[in-house]
Amino acid sequence: MLTLLAVTAASADNYSYLAFQTADGSTRSIGVESLEMTFSDGKLIASNGTESLEISVADLTRMFFSSEATAIKDISLDADSPVKAYTVEGVCVGSYDNMASASANMGKGVYIVKGEKTTHKITIR
Repeated sequence: MLTLLAVTAASADNYSYLAFQTADGSTRSIGVESLEMTFSDGKLIASNGTESLEISVADLTRMFFSSEATAIKDISLDADSPVKAYTVEGVCVGSYDNMASASANMGKGVYIVKGEKTTHKITIR
């Protein structure tokens, strides 16, 4: 197991986040303050004490510093709210009773899921 500490010089350049881009084109980020990264069992685990993320090293295509967060941290769709799912091209692929039903019935891919009050971009692997 290999552990790395984030370089504090990055904050001097006004970069607050480290972003990770994966082979499917999605990008996720994490705050650099107190950031620790660990590589174990083919996965990169990044944690800063308040949030963490885990990415397969084989899927990682790019890592870069950013001044803005680049991804939704938590999906907050109400578990019992009806949702509609769309492809990124805008084609409706279904209406579901709730997010769990949508996730169970959609194939792998990137989707836009619209709830009663919120809309989220999700990836199903």
